[in-house]
Amino acid sequence: EIDWWILADPEGNEFCAFPSEQGSRPRPLALVVDTVDPVAQATWWSRVVGGSVETSDDGYARLVGAGGLPWDYWIFMPVPERKTVKNRMHWDVGLSDPAPTALIDAGATLLRERDDEIDWWILADPEGNEFCAFAPRPTQ
Repeated sequence: EIDWWILADPEGNEFCAFPSEQGSRPRPLALVVDTVDPVAQATWWSRVVGGSVETSDDGYARLVGAGGLPWDYWIFMPVPERKTVKNRMHWDVGLSDPAPTALIDAGATLLRERDDEIDWWILADPEGNEFCAFAPRPTQ
């Protein structure tokens, strides 16, 4: 028996909803990513955004303690199949350097360069999950 609900948004994308304290508004609690190798994915992302990796007896791994994330947990859930289609959602990463070189050196794949149409890079993590990387904003 589970103590949460599995719902779908108007386009049919599933998400889980957990009970909250009375009177509180819904908020992002966790980002869950399906993955063939949860520990490897959580470890890779922890090197990128910080935090530490916790593993579970149920096979999933989660990234906790990474500063600046709008959710409490970044969970990597084991699935048997590799990713085969474009992500329906993606996350954005703010860079501390003016280019995504460190991400590419760490194992990200560059899918699209900045150009006249977009002012960011599109990359994929080691399992092919797309994400966008943004150069730091100029300080005044």
